Formats: sequence, structure tokens, C-alpha cells
Amino acid sequence: MKKIIISSLAYFALTQISFAARDVTTTPDFYYLKEAQSIDSLSLLPQPPAVDSIDFLNDKAQYDAGKLLRDTPRGKQAYNDAQIYGDGIPLAFFSAFGMENNTEENARVISPGNENA
Repeated sequence: MKKIIISSLAYFALTQISFAARDVTTTPDFYYLKEAQSIDSLSLLPQPPAVDSIDFLNDKAQYDAGKLLRDTPRGKQAYNDAQIYGDGIPLAFFSAFGMENNTEENARVISPGNENA
């Protein structure tokens, strides 16, 4: 009886794996949007406020407040966080983990066969 139960469980487990899963390769029409289904940002987003409106003045005030932060440490950090090319991403992780960007030290830590890793 035990052999029958184990063999039937093994059979069901193995047969479930052999069926094709529903993914992009089996049913692409289900997983990809048609052109007509894509989002139209012109209908989604409102028009910009008129130049002589209170909303425009509020937008301008928020922009000016943000522009004042450019020459601060926070502005420098925002600029560095936005850099995604070259050393931008590694530098973001160095500061997040409290490490300094020291090329020689980083090469020692990353090198294969390092016994301290």
C-alpha cells in the first residue's frame, strides 16, 4: 500500500512538471499588450496649467525651491544618484554600504581567492 501511494505521488509530481507552463512563449497574446491597449499619456495626464493661473505659480515655486537645493550636499547626492553610466552605480553602492571608493582596496576585496571574503 505504501509503495502504491509513493509511486502515485511521484507520478503526479512528475507529470505536472511535464506540462507546458503559461508564459510568453506559449501564449504571447496573453502576456503582451496590443498597440491599442498601450497607455495614451496625452489622455492620462492633464494639460499643463495656464501661465496666469495659481497652479502655474505653485509649480514655479516648487521648481525654484528644488533649484535652491542644487548647491547643497543633498543636491550633490541627488546628482550622483542620477548617474547610471561609468562609475555612477558602484559609487552609489559604496556610499550606501558605508565604504570608500578606493580602487586598490576594492580590487583586493573583489579578487578571486581572497581568504577574507
